[in-house]
Amino acid sequence: MYSVDFARRELTNLKNFLEEEKSKKSVDLNNSETAIQDYQQKGGILFLDDQAKKLVDQISTFEADKNSAEVDLATKQRAYEELKTELQKIDNSLPDYIEGQINSPFFVELQKKIAELETQKSLDLSIPSDENLKKKVSSEYDRKLEPLKKEYEDRLKVFKSGILANNPEEKSRLSYSFLETNIDVQSKKAKLNSLNKLLAKYEGEFAKLPAQSIELARLERARKSNEKLYLTLEEKYQEALVNERSQLGNVNIIDAAVLPTVPSKPNRQLIIIMGAILGLALGVGFAFLRNYLDRSIKNPEEIESKGISVLSWVPSIVELKELGSSQLEFIVANKPNATASESFKALRTRVMYSKIGSELKSILVTSSVPSEGKTTVALNLAGSFAQADKKVLLLDCDLRKPRIHSIFETERFPGLSDYLFSNVTLDGIIRSTKLKNLDYITSGTIPPNPSELLGSQQMYDFLQMLKTKYDMLIMDSPPFISVTDAEILSRISDGTILVVQANKTPMEAFLKTYDRIINIDPHKFLGSLLNNFSLKSAYGYYYNYYYYYSRPENVDKRRIKQVKNS
Repeated sequence: MYSVDFARRELTNLKNFLEEEKSKKSVDLNNSETAIQDYQQKGGILFLDDQAKKLVDQISTFEADKNSAEVDLATKQRAYEELKTELQKIDNSLPDYIEGQINSPFFVELQKKIAELETQKSLDLSIPSDENLKKKVSSEYDRKLEPLKKEYEDRLKVFKSGILANNPEEKSRLSYSFLETNIDVQSKKAKLNSLNKLLAKYEGEFAKLPAQSIELARLERARKSNEKLYLTLEEKYQEALVNERSQLGNVNIIDAAVLPTVPSKPNRQLIIIMGAILGLALGVGFAFLRNYLDRSIKNPEEIESKGISVLSWVPSIVELKELGSSQLEFIVANKPNATASESFKALRTRVMYSKIGSELKSILVTSSVPSEGKTTVALNLAGSFAQADKKVLLLDCDLRKPRIHSIFETERFPGLSDYLFSNVTLDGIIRSTKLKNLDYITSGTIPPNPSELLGSQQMYDFLQMLKTKYDMLIMDSPPFISVTDAEILSRISDGTILVVQANKTPMEAFLKTYDRIINIDPHKFLGSLLNNFSLKSAYGYYYNYYYYYSRPENVDKRRIKQVKNS
């Protein structure tokens, strides 16, 4: 804003000055025209001879040039003084330094020579009328002026570089303007001095005119001089008026504009790269955050890191879904070659050797929270023992939400509770399965007091009696934390297996259940089992080998056939 205001103020001052000078010269022109008319009316001579006319034309031209140079000089001096005042506000010593350099003898002498040659050039070009001769004269003067101007510009360029270097932007701008204006002032002075000398020479010729013609020549000379000067001022005034209206301030070109070869926006390559990076970062961040906030157990290593043994894990294999809904859970009987069946066989083997030297005939299968698959584990563990040629009984001790009867698609009663209330005989509650050596007892009628019934002497005596008839008793129970039923059964059983479902069971609930089981009797805890464990997501490299050796042969043949058909 300072730059715009300063530039417009300079042009406004110039316009006002030219307008004032134009008004004065308009008055002088009118006066000179009136003086000629008065002279001719008084009886003076009316016409000048050719020699006098030519001399008057030359003198009036030089006088107009001189007056124009004086106006230009006055204009530049006004701008020079204003710039000097502004520059002194920033650095008081800088204007004096610039003036000293520009007014040095070297610059003054060069400007004097250039001004004299340009003035003489204008004079010589006004004499001949032949265009070829004018071109020759102009070319001769240009040849003389070119080395002088080049030397002047070279020295001036070096000086400008020193002035503008290492200065703040505003100081550099003012210094440059002050330097340019100072150069113009000195140039105008040199031109004015040259014109004064040339005009003095023609004044002598003018004085030699005849006495009767000299008065008219003087009046005609003044008229033409005023007319030419007025026209020059009018032209400069109009130019200043246009400049004032169009001036927006000084502009420094920092770098030249370059036509772009590609669109500046949108930058599709950058968008794709940033989108990919941002998407990857958000995905990784979400995975880490979800993993950090997820307190559930995910793999066997997390259980073992707490010092708790893992007997086995039951993988979540797609083959289970090939069975019907009623046969889905009894996998060891309906699909003995499945990978899940192999897991239950591994569980059976490790349970058999978990308590060497002590009797292990009744095993309680429980979990920390509901829906962790303890009924499925109890069922298939009993089936795997039966396949090992042991006489096994599966006992549904969940007297709150029993499920054994629904798996075998039979009635819930009569069952365990009915026998304990002496409403039915033992043979009335024992039911056989299609699997050899495997029997089961359902829960029976839901009693109003399951905990008291399971902790009664009748229940203890019932289990002791069953141990004499079966090699292994597998008991299904409610969740350990929800009710006290599992804790009661844990005290009267020979061993306890704690079922954990991957990606569901909270670590805190699991540890709490484990502590309560250990507090009852640490020797009765057989270990934990990780159910519904995704072998492929956790151990992808191991899953391929595991599945290869455990999958049925007919599956391979069916897949090969599907590939051939496709």
